[in-house]
Amino acid sequence: MEILVDSTELRVVEVKSGRKGRDPDTAAKRRGWRKLHLAMGTGSGRFVASKLTTCRRADAAVLPEVMDQVDGRIDRFLADGAFDGQPTYDLLIGRRQELPIPELIVPPRRADRVRSREFDMIRQRDRHIAYVQTHGKRAWQTATGYTRRNLIGAGVSRYKRIIGRRLRTRSLAAQRTETHIGVQVLNRMIDLGRPITQSAA
Repeated sequence: MEILVDSTELRVVEVKSGRKGRDPDTAAKRRGWRKLHLAMGTGSGRFVASKLTTCRRADAAVLPEVMDQVDGRIDRFLADGAFDGQPTYDLLIGRRQELPIPELIVPPRRADRVRSREFDMIRQRDRHIAYVQTHGKRAWQTATGYTRRNLIGAGVSRYKRIIGRRLRTRSLAAQRTETHIGVQVLNRMIDLGRPITQSAA
């Protein structure tokens, strides 16, 4: 299974507490943000995991909670440079006993292009670094299939266009339920709209 991971910010508007009986329509409002982390399976086009967090949590730090929701063997993992680093490789390769190990397609961050010599699991990253240094980032994207990440970008856009860019509930727990329902609605739409191919008799 090929997994694509990305995140996006959703707006939440909170009414500031004030005098008792104050009209909420005229009360001062403070804008805040939440971050929705999504994982998509490219074979089905469905979201296979989602996690809503505060914007303070880094994408790589939330990845274990996202991947815990993914069932089945992961053959390829594609994500942006925010996921570059040993923790991601440890999570997806180091803790898995089955073979073959998954292929990670994560662009190395420019400030961290240092060849690693520690563990076998990092050799994939070394190959990415060497290829980028030799051929350039654009050639690396084409050679590795990194351009397939546009599928998760389209999925994020679909969430915002259909479900919305703004969270309607106030507490984080309720907002997590809200986004979970939104993800399930989109998956249901994908299931209903997918053609069924049957062989001719």
